[in-house]
Amino acid sequence: MSVPTVHPFTFDPTYGLQLDQLRQIRAPEAPADFDAMRDGRVIADGTPDAVLTEDNLEAIFGYRMQIEQMGGKPFVLHHL
Repeated sequence: MSVPTVHPFTFDPTYGLQLDQLRQIRAPEAPADFDAMRDGRVIADGTPDAVLTEDNLEAIFGYRMQIEQMGGKPFVLHHL
């Protein structure tokens, strides 16, 4: 395998967990309210459904993206 297992730095992004342990970690619940920002400016504020829109993503990242639902959660697709 060509992936290094020893790194020249002390930071361990796995926190010492094995792959099967990492796969068992579930994502945290979505926040009730959050801000979308660009260049230190708030673009939108509100619930995730209100903030995570195609227009807001374009304003933040500078190109159009598509939002789909997967398993009841938003999934962002970008087109290059």
